[in-house]
Amino acid sequence: MKNKIRVGVIYGLSAIVFSLIMDQVINFLVMLNLLSEPSEIKLDGLGLVNMFILIVIIAPTIEELFYRWLPIKAISLITKNKSALWIVIIISSAGFGISHGSWHHLFLQGMVGIIFSIAFLKGGYPSSVVAHSTHNFMLFILIYLKQI
Repeated sequence: MKNKIRVGVIYGLSAIVFSLIMDQVINFLVMLNLLSEPSEIKLDGLGLVNMFILIVIIAPTIEELFYRWLPIKAISLITKNKSALWIVIIISSAGFGISHGSWHHLFLQGMVGIIFSIAFLKGGYPSSVVAHSTHNFMLFILIYLKQI
């Protein structure tokens, strides 16, 4: 189990680095008027503790079940074809991205979803949940720091 947690933390930190870099790229393209302004995810009125529970615990647990465990396990039962597996990963990651809002999220969270999928392939459901929770915890800290 310790290895699954380590895998999750490594991929979660990789996902946050990717997110931060791509956020800057998107902001730069918006500044050049090459892209429209991304939509914001509103979490106003939740309170700090409830926001933490939602972002760091509940969302990763549920989203990894639906966007990683279910599709990857289902395709693994049907076929051992690696191409089919990666098609399912890309489709489920795109769905993960779309579920977060605008097309910016489709790209950004979709790519992060692929990183979480790799964590799942390396260490199973626990690793993808830890990766997602690590990523969201770092985002939670950044959101909190922006508010103070």
